[in-house]
Amino acid sequence: MKTTTRAFGCRQKARAAAAADRGARRWRRHDDPPTALYVHVPFCERLCPYCDFAIAKYSAPAAARYLSALERELADIGNGIALETLFVGGGTPSRLAPPELERLFAMLSRTVRLADVRELTLECNPEGFTREKARRLCDAGVTRFSLGVQSFNAAHLKTLGRTHDPRTARAAIEAARTVGPAAAVNVDLIFAVPGQSLDDWQSDINAVLELAPDHISLYNLTYESGTPLTRRRDAGRLTPADEDTEAAMLQLAIEQLAAGGYEHYEISNFARPGRASQHNLTYWRGEPYYAAGLGATSYVAGVRAVRERRLPAYLRRLASGASAIVETIELDEAARRRERLAFALRMMEGVPIDAFKAATGTSPLEVGGEALLRFAEAGFVEISDTHVRLTPRGIMVADAIMRELI
Repeated sequence: MKTTTRAFGCRQKARAAAAADRGARRWRRHDDPPTALYVHVPFCERLCPYCDFAIAKYSAPAAARYLSALERELADIGNGIALETLFVGGGTPSRLAPPELERLFAMLSRTVRLADVRELTLECNPEGFTREKARRLCDAGVTRFSLGVQSFNAAHLKTLGRTHDPRTARAAIEAARTVGPAAAVNVDLIFAVPGQSLDDWQSDINAVLELAPDHISLYNLTYESGTPLTRRRDAGRLTPADEDTEAAMLQLAIEQLAAGGYEHYEISNFARPGRASQHNLTYWRGEPYYAAGLGATSYVAGVRAVRERRLPAYLRRLASGASAIVETIELDEAARRRERLAFALRMMEGVPIDAFKAATGTSPLEVGGEALLRFAEAGFVEISDTHVRLTPRGIMVADAIMRELI
């Protein structure tokens, strides 16, 4: 892949991102212009049995048609707009061939002033991720690689349907780090895999600590409706981990990663100082963001817009000049405030009361009402003069708390 945008070097961009992270970023109002963009690239070499994202098996003809459709969507967002963060996810964006990646970044450079983007994340899988690819992607503007490692255990990788092995995962992390301290590296891991013991999970934690990425995201395996893994569970061909095991695994990770120098800044995310995901903070603070691509959802001016998630239909819509958006949900002010409170509680710092008031015009205590007080009385939420936050007990039942608050 040729360099398409090198006006702002990888090292300088990463320093700017770290500086932004160190500073206290204000909470934006609902009607502020978005400063973040999510772009979806759906292609994978193989479809994982647990995944229910908007994905498709890679082929060169499909990729060519998709990039043409995506280009039309990006043009509707704007030309040379100023953003703080850009996240290219999937799927596996790094699966695109070098000329396709070059085309993608050329398109992005027309929509966004990439030189001004503080954090540009690209999701990658370990297979095929080499030192040369890392360097070229960094030259194109990437400041952060997010690697879908999922496990360092060969048996569990097989259960998850992954095509890489532990050695390839380690090599990919090292490849991402060879561009120097300029680009941040995130590693995704999955726990509560069928057959995974606490000792197995400890081994995964040991492995990731030894490799010392800048950021670690941990997700418990979920069984989404219609996925092959869920069908295997329902047929009795595998036994999911129980809730106590899941909780023990999460608690183990929290303790071990803290001891290893990582800040637990969001329920599923841990970072070294200055390396928190700025893009994802946009979601957790309930702030607006643009989106483009198959199945992508944007949130602008209080309207959530959902795009077509079936690839043939998506391609037809864009080819005919129609919008990719198939559903819009306009949230009233009360719903916006409830969502903002629920998402913000995912952050370990909690919800700063003054910042929440400045952004929404009301207090998180008023928005949460009796439900929030009930969670506080039960020991799941802590309310102080300055913050509302989950307790360690609350972290374990965060999804249920969010559902009730919303």
